[in-house]
Amino acid sequence: MTQPLQLLLASYGDPLRTAREAHAQGSPVIARIGLGIPDEIILAAGGFATALAPRLDQPTPLADAFMDPSEQPELRSLLEQIASSQSRFLSLAVLTAPYSALAATIEDLRRVALLPDAAPTSYMEFPAVRGDGARRYAEARVRDLASRIGSATGQPVTTEALRRAIALTNRRREALRTFMAHRRDTAAISGIEAFGAVGAASFLPPAVFTDALDALTASLRSSDRLHGLPRILLVPSSPLTHDRAHAAIEAAGALVIAEDDPLGSRAAEPAIREDEDPMRAIADHYLDQLSGTRAFPADRRLAWFYEEAARPDVDAVIFYGQEPRYGWDHPAMRDFLDSRGTPSTFIRADARTADGFAQVEAAAIALLQTLPTRETGTTP
Repeated sequence: MTQPLQLLLASYGDPLRTAREAHAQGSPVIARIGLGIPDEIILAAGGFATALAPRLDQPTPLADAFMDPSEQPELRSLLEQIASSQSRFLSLAVLTAPYSALAATIEDLRRVALLPDAAPTSYMEFPAVRGDGARRYAEARVRDLASRIGSATGQPVTTEALRRAIALTNRRREALRTFMAHRRDTAAISGIEAFGAVGAASFLPPAVFTDALDALTASLRSSDRLHGLPRILLVPSSPLTHDRAHAAIEAAGALVIAEDDPLGSRAAEPAIREDEDPMRAIADHYLDQLSGTRAFPADRRLAWFYEEAARPDVDAVIFYGQEPRYGWDHPAMRDFLDSRGTPSTFIRADARTADGFAQVEAAAIALLQTLPTRETGTTP
């Protein structure tokens, strides 16, 4: 394993280590819970941006006291991390969809003084539709967020600071696009390693991540062993905050070459425009890149899948239904694949558990047995 890959996977495996180090050095840490919260605002306000993801391996005594036993373990974990003494290194936690109910719960409990250790929180959400009205609303939300984060860090957000932040994150986006292209073209890295490397973008400073990913991309060399494996497009029902689905599928003898996930292959997104007002450019970008079931109309959220699934290097598609309760477009996606003769399977399991991991691996094996053998040492 190369040194850049080690650095990236270490960050993905211990996601809050760098944020805690930044806090110890005096940087205000701003946590993002959910997708589509602009890093650029946090960076321009002098903050350290990090994601807060569910940790199902950790106890949740505080959340257990306030949440119904039937509540989703992901929400219990997030409440524990935001509202317990674990959150003392956070200057602010910003939540977005689908966590509006969690944000409301935290504020309700805070008002009656039941969460004395809770981090300050803020909620923001972009509209799910496009149009002039939606863009004006999105820009207003970005400006509100800038004011809130600037108050939390003690550093107002300026136009020049935003331009510098956009330049940093655009360089990160360029590195991600280049890496994703090499990942598919060279078959030089496993899906689990690629997903972890990309996932480190949520936890490392942009410049540190970009340099490491560029170095990793430069080190990639084609592998005959990986070329000979069946190539899988992984389609999860909701963004993955873990690599267990990748691990189970690749344990079955496949190679995950892409995932329909903003924390994976969809992270290779276009740049933010640098030739217009930065607040407006940020709002337009995040509104346009909104994905998942909230994005409307359906063709807007399905366009990426239709394009990627039609590529000739996709041997089969695995739909991973860990958390489909927020809605999903599986029937339309399945029908598209059937019309093209692309094999697929739907797996309703949670690969984070031992039983769920075994179910995913077994279902993947069953799918792979229906595929022709890919010739080792050939390019797709």
